[in-house]
Amino acid sequence: MTENLVDRRLNVLVLSTFDGRNANVIRDYLFSFRNYSRHRYAYLFDCTVLTDDIDLTSFDVIVLFWSLDLMGPSLSAAARDRLRAAPALKVLFLQDEYRNVRRFNRVMAELGINVMFTCVAESDHATFYPPALVLTLEGAYTVLTGYVPPYLDGRHPDRASPRPRDIGYRSREVPYWLGDLGREKKILADRFTALATDAGFTADISTRESDRIYGRRWVEFLRRSRFVLGSASGASVVDFTGEIQQHCGRYLAEHPDATYDEVKTRCFQDVDWKVVIDTVSPRVFEATALGCTLVHHEGGYGGVLVPDLHYICVRRDYSNIGEVVDRMRDPAFCGKLAERAYQDLIESGQYQYQRFAQRFDAILARHVRVTGRIHPVSSWRLYARNFVRHGQGIVPFRDSFVTLPAARLPYVPVDCAKGVLAIAATFGDSRRRLLLAWLRCRLRGVKIDLRALAKDLLRLHILRRTMLDGADGGDRFSARIHCDSGGERIRIESVELGSEPASQDARRWAIDSGRPTEILWDHSRIGTGLRCKLGPRAIVVSMGPDGTYEFHALVMIARYAPAAVWTVFRHLASADRTRRGAVGA
Repeated sequence: MTENLVDRRLNVLVLSTFDGRNANVIRDYLFSFRNYSRHRYAYLFDCTVLTDDIDLTSFDVIVLFWSLDLMGPSLSAAARDRLRAAPALKVLFLQDEYRNVRRFNRVMAELGINVMFTCVAESDHATFYPPALVLTLEGAYTVLTGYVPPYLDGRHPDRASPRPRDIGYRSREVPYWLGDLGREKKILADRFTALATDAGFTADISTRESDRIYGRRWVEFLRRSRFVLGSASGASVVDFTGEIQQHCGRYLAEHPDATYDEVKTRCFQDVDWKVVIDTVSPRVFEATALGCTLVHHEGGYGGVLVPDLHYICVRRDYSNIGEVVDRMRDPAFCGKLAERAYQDLIESGQYQYQRFAQRFDAILARHVRVTGRIHPVSSWRLYARNFVRHGQGIVPFRDSFVTLPAARLPYVPVDCAKGVLAIAATFGDSRRRLLLAWLRCRLRGVKIDLRALAKDLLRLHILRRTMLDGADGGDRFSARIHCDSGGERIRIESVELGSEPASQDARRWAIDSGRPTEILWDHSRIGTGLRCKLGPRAIVVSMGPDGTYEFHALVMIARYAPAAVWTVFRHLASADRTRRGAVGA
């Protein structure tokens, strides 16, 4: 840095994925830069519109926010080239860093990331982000996954009001390959469901996705709960190459009834707890701000929580569960614990977004390369241009955002285009048989949702182009298709080009091989979405939050017309071998 930044406000562009319906923590974190930092911010909420008409040279800093799938299709090859060439300081925020670590390293090097903010402990920075693999990286800084929500900051909880529920808990059961730490969420729910019955506590505990609660309903859920359960956020297995996740997926495809202990023994026992991500969830701040007493598994919690000072500590082997119950029945002890947690986590201000933004500004001052740019960038001009040209109607306003009403119109053609593309993709070779099979099922009274079929067909269209061309719309990956010996499970794996052997020989895909009960596409090594060209523009197709997609409509069709389904995958396997033969020639 060659100039003092005390009086200099930087132009900062934030790249993200945000549609206004995201979880509160994404909204709060994303807009904390604009609300509390001293610099000038412009936001791009859909990076598929990062085209040449956006002048990246106008910005001093470009932030890639963690809601943007860095390895997914939202960033086209052309956009990546432009980011790499941009003179701005490039800052990356990452979460869920327990998978595909080395591939993230390659993408970081490709984009020229200079500064990163990570949930990994400082002692593990060099393990996850070795300077030799990311030569442009100047510094890595540990942050939390979220901070005290602005709407709860400064509000003292009312613990005197009646709370009709003793124990409240919501989480989700995570994949086995995250190890023992990820498995604790399920263990916690199961053990305390049984304990509540035995000890006479009222409880509302669930790890089902359908029972997840968001927004105001979540706040009300906490207000009505005396105790909130929890465990550390993170994983005790870090999959540096993506091979552990793939190995677990293949094993479960062959042994669908395998227990967690069996999968661990077969796939990752030697690495569990060797490298750990152990941090704190922002839901801890929400529960504390609303006056709940925390009952948590033992853990590091990123150094934020102290056992028996901020929470009732449950040992992982449950050897102290009797003591835990006694403490839960002691109102004076629980009140003192909850008050101390409130003082340290909320009232102290240490974990406010405002404090985070101040630290962010200080770190920028260490790294930013000051140029001659002194004129502010018009963020409003950027939002107006994106609204007119691309239908992007989300605009930051005050401490949050507004959505322009007319913004709904441009999205209709895109949504319709996905359906049209899916249906159009069926009119040819084997995919036409699928549509006819679906019609026959409907005539027989079998209800298979047309939207589910359209989703499946669209992904089959992209898969076919991938098998034939080795890429689709700029996504640089290939795919391999395998089925088990009984013909019950079909598994598609996305891989980097040239990194895996071919699909199984098409001659194995006999029409009468069986009735598939599971058809799964594992795209996790590449990302959580697919880019598909539709005329001059690209659309992004989701592969699910974990990068895996299940073909539900195809499985339903396979119950009544298995030949139509097997023919599709036989042709896809043949196309892959034909393409590989042509490349080898």
